[in-house]
Amino acid sequence: MKTRTLFVVCFLLALLVSFAVPVKAVLVKTATNPSGDSVSVWTEKIECELHIFVQYCDGEVIWVSDNGVLYNGAPSVAVDDSGNFVVVWVGTNRYYGHPDPIRIYFRSYSSSCEPGEIFQIKDKREASHGVSFPEIAIASEKFVICWIEFKPLEPNLPTEQRIYDPTKVKIWAQQFNADGTLLSEVYRVSEELLECRDTTKGVIQDLTATEEKISVTYRTRNISPGSVKTATQYWADIKPFVSISCQQEGSPGDYASLTVSPAITGRNYQVYYCDCLKDNCWSPLGKPVIAESNSLTVIDNGSAASCPLSQTKSRFYKVSLVP
Repeated sequence: MKTRTLFVVCFLLALLVSFAVPVKAVLVKTATNPSGDSVSVWTEKIECELHIFVQYCDGEVIWVSDNGVLYNGAPSVAVDDSGNFVVVWVGTNRYYGHPDPIRIYFRSYSSSCEPGEIFQIKDKREASHGVSFPEIAIASEKFVICWIEFKPLEPNLPTEQRIYDPTKVKIWAQQFNADGTLLSEVYRVSEELLECRDTTKGVIQDLTATEEKISVTYRTRNISPGSVKTATQYWADIKPFVSISCQQEGSPGDYASLTVSPAITGRNYQVYYCDCLKDNCWSPLGKPVIAESNSLTVIDNGSAASCPLSQTKSRFYKVSLVP
């Protein structure tokens, strides 16, 4: 019980900063690009709340977490070659028994410090699990966010009373465009079940991104030979996050206009169709189409399918990224 209690105390201190800390600003992190542009981010106590602030070079201090969330912490920042930067952090409204989960947020800024929207990551954790300590890396106007997931020892307890198991930790990641649009599904970085008892020292030790790939270095155990691993993922191999919106045009069932978004410029996409989900028989809708921008439009007028839309009760579509 002492071990569990100590872990919970350390976890909360590292995550959202104890109110007893006498300093005003804590958890300062700095990122610098090859041109020497630096960005610093930190958590600051404002009355009874915790908020994220950032400073680009020697400019003015910017309030990042102005989204109504009361307690924010564990910030990280990355800056690209052009001076654009992205801040990621965790936040919650959990207080006095309020059962609010911890969420991951991020916000992008231009080199002139113009802010973008605040986005929340839709992670794949189970409802009873917790997340924290996000890290971020950026390359070629794309960025990747990694975070760790904790498993509670007693998942049936109310959220504010849960004790998280420090020996069962997972690492997840997701890619985005600089404007916040999704480039990939959430995917698992760590193949094995991590065993990190002291998560306050950081499970994710290093996260880097280049034009071709991302690399995550993480601890698998406390201190032992071979306890550090590096996982490499190439951008081209990551499962894309793509949605299709279908607009039926003309007289009943003449043709449909499909919009694939977001799309990666210069990559090939194949749209498939199915007229009977029960048979699970998918056929390609014509040949692969190359995306010339961050969205792609494909027309189904019946010429590339087995029959026109007017001769089917319903038609379903899906899309995949192809070589």
